[in-house]
Amino acid sequence: AGDAAKARIISLEGQVQVKSAGSGDWQNAAKGAWLDEGAEVSTGEFSSCLLGFGEGGSSALTLDDSSKVAVSSLDPVKVNLESGNVIGIVKGLGAESSFEVITSTAVASVRGTKFYVSSDGTYAVLEGQLVVAYSDGASVTLNAGEQLNPDSREITEITAGLAQEIEDIAEVLSKYDIR
Repeated sequence: AGDAAKARIISLEGQVQVKSAGSGDWQNAAKGAWLDEGAEVSTGEFSSCLLGFGEGGSSALTLDDSSKVAVSSLDPVKVNLESGNVIGIVKGLGAESSFEVITSTAVASVRGTKFYVSSDGTYAVLEGQLVVAYSDGASVTLNAGEQLNPDSREITEITAGLAQEIEDIAEVLSKYDIR
């Protein structure tokens, strides 16, 4: 993995813990800490964490409170969402690159976008595109302004509240020099 294969804790609020690959112990996370492949990140109640990925941290994921992810691969980026929700802003993906958020039921492949993924199976896209491939073989493509219902797998217009939540995170991210 080259220089682009990096993940880092950009900011955190409240109770955030990390566990490195091969270590059984959760430790309090520190701003600026680098994450290796296999690392896990967990947020407590009323807590959040911003992770930067890639060269210069050009892509980012925010973990909402009571969320847990495992960084299973850095190049390409594969993040397993074990519980809770993430909001992501993915930029600068090359043709050979990919950014995936994996839940227990599906793999969401990101195509240059602002998006939301919940461990309950809710997906939403504010900008760009998200391809959701279910473990049963079904696949759904979400375009800008669309949301996917976890039970019916029906596509609806994104709710105003969720769109605002994604936009708020995008605005926060724009203030960071993630390098």
